Amino acid sequence: MINNNEEPEKVEESKKVEESKEVKEQESEKVKESEKVEEQEITKDLKNNFFKKILEYSKKIHRKLGSGYKEHIYVSAMKYHLNSDLYNFQTEVIIPITYENIQLGYERADIIIYEPYKCIVEFKAQNSHLSRKEFIQIEKYLKNMSINYGILINFHLNNSLEFYLIEYINKNSSDTFVYKNLNKNNSDTFVYKNLNKTEDVLKSINIE
Repeated sequence: MINNNEEPEKVEESKKVEESKEVKEQESEKVKESEKVEEQEITKDLKNNFFKKILEYSKKIHRKLGSGYKEHIYVSAMKYHLNSDLYNFQTEVIIPITYENIQLGYERADIIIYEPYKCIVEFKAQNSHLSRKEFIQIEKYLKNMSINYGILINFHLNNSLEFYLIEYINKNSSDTFVYKNLNKNNSDTFVYKNLNKTEDVLKSINIE
């Protein structure tokens, strides 16, 4: 004979077990999310330290050599530092130019660092400030090589150093470039614009 009083108790107990299981799953998800955020923050800090180190090397090279040399002299000086840090990199890397899956020709990037973080580094030694032309050049390199980070350095003739970090983001077939001047006090200010609005970007960071 079935005791009707036992059925509600079993249902209630089963309900408590399910609720407890759900709470544990939620807590587990929170822990995983927290660990993921922490890992992202650590990666971000390491990446920022990497870019800052390249900036410090650039400053040291500029301080020691000054302005007025050809680009390859500054590239060679940077190679010394990258070798000292055992970074995995190459110089004069071929950047293919393709059209309808046909290679039309190529350009060359001064340095591509592969480890610890993938990054294209372009050097200029101009008697003028960086212009639209130089920024468009590194944008093309980043896009053609599907690399997310680029650094554009100009050892300016008037003894000033220009150092820009460029981040390439491609989402939903839309190209966006993020510019950051690491050699200025307002270096935390990012500028987001699409590729077809490069001129507006350069105006917004005072590039003539």
